[in-house]
Amino acid sequence: MKINFNMKVKPYQKFAKYYDLFYSDKDYKRECDFIVEVVKKYGRNLGNFILDSGCGTGNHALLLVERGFKVIGVDISNEMILRARNKVKIKDTANVPEFMQGDMKRCQLNQKFDVCISMFNTLSYQIKNQDVLDYLTNIKRHLLPGGLLIADFWYGPTVLRSKDDNLIRIKRLEFGKDKLIRIAETTLDTFHHIGILKYQFIAIKDSKIVEEFSEIHPHRFFFPQEIILFAEMVGFDVIGLFPGYGLERKIEDKDWECVLVAKV
Repeated sequence: MKINFNMKVKPYQKFAKYYDLFYSDKDYKRECDFIVEVVKKYGRNLGNFILDSGCGTGNHALLLVERGFKVIGVDISNEMILRARNKVKIKDTANVPEFMQGDMKRCQLNQKFDVCISMFNTLSYQIKNQDVLDYLTNIKRHLLPGGLLIADFWYGPTVLRSKDDNLIRIKRLEFGKDKLIRIAETTLDTFHHIGILKYQFIAIKDSKIVEEFSEIHPHRFFFPQEIILFAEMVGFDVIGLFPGYGLERKIEDKDWECVLVAKV
């Protein structure tokens, strides 16, 4: 069955330049703490080479290199990669991430990694079943024996519990007379396990609208046995599913973000 979205503008094509402003309150440090905790617990014999799949503007990668890791980041959005590279240019240190544009469903980096992280719902951008299989297969191909995959995604049980809630969210950022507004409306396709996020962005400067555009971001949500089956089908050994971001408790139906931890 075909799944089609009328996307005149690709995800992050225009949003990229405002991305870090809208997510300035995102706790990247906590997420990197979790990554380090997982590596210490389940990858004791591994090295420090990380593949950041869906690296965005490079925020996880930049924090991880500060902790002694070597990181290569890959993202399908050229606009996001350009912003990640600009951050590297102003770093006064030799140990910086490398960023490249590519689709991890099919790109070949000709390198093997100890760990692959796939954060901020990059896995959920794999919409069709074959997309998920291709994505996980290619990641496994890039991991060393015993290598770890750490991937977060929308947790299906929580999404369905929330389907009758108000699925319109408005976020405003104000800088004096200048404002950025993002209106996010989510429509659920429960047959295909997809949340269709329609973002509308409005940029206001000196009390006048200077830019207005929309982007559609489809997100696949996964159920526990579904994502475990996908991972096992391509050869991963699933260690567990955890709430984002901690190893201390089991995932519950109140958790929007679930983290898959698996080993080659």
